[in-house]
Amino acid sequence: MPQHLACPDYIHAIDTGRTVVLVDFRRASTYALTGEARRIWLALSHARECDETRPEISGDVVGELRKRGLLYVTTQPYRWRPVVCSPPSQASWGTQTVPVRLEQPSTSDHFSLAATAALAITLAVRHLGTTHRALRRLTCLARWATTIARREASVAEAEKSILTVRRTARLWPARIACLEESIAATLALALTGRRATWCHGVATDPIALHAWIEVGGSPAAEPPSTERFTAILRIHGNDHTERRN
Repeated sequence: MPQHLACPDYIHAIDTGRTVVLVDFRRASTYALTGEARRIWLALSHARECDETRPEISGDVVGELRKRGLLYVTTQPYRWRPVVCSPPSQASWGTQTVPVRLEQPSTSDHFSLAATAALAITLAVRHLGTTHRALRRLTCLARWATTIARREASVAEAEKSILTVRRTARLWPARIACLEESIAATLALALTGRRATWCHGVATDPIALHAWIEVGGSPAAEPPSTERFTAILRIHGNDHTERRN
């Protein structure tokens, strides 16, 4: 019986031109594939079906990828999705930084109650379970939040939500970064009957991860540097789009 190489659904990939970056949304891990590993991953993703016996995708590299849980063997034909390609970036050799937060959050009180409840739920979901599964739990929360919301948020509503969450987060004695902020903002909107698109993306040179919300394809209350990030996962209600390799 023929065997085929497949990739778990929770692995998302983006090609920067020099490196294929893999984000594991189940274990909250990131891998950078270069050289032969990058070539093999791109060969796999460009093929309709990947037979393990093909010489160009066999060997020690594939064995290491399987060992790390990035590939597995199945007897069922598996169709790979294309790798997301990020726009080319000018090499900075690690000298550039990528700011991803605004300096001064708004003082709007419109979403204060919803933001407080959303932050509490987000932090509870993050901590209730094993640490390495926290990212998967949070993405499930984002998917649920966008599913229950009935109306599209306006740009102003989305901005108020994220800025109010940021202001409220200052009062919490816990680590709250872009992941928690964006999930909480998505949930705060849902609690008021609105929804936005939750995004998770990758920037190159230096490689960095960021999460944000957007409305109409535009990030809400984000600095211009967010444009450097290419979304590899977008969640938007029942018609959520997961860009998978």
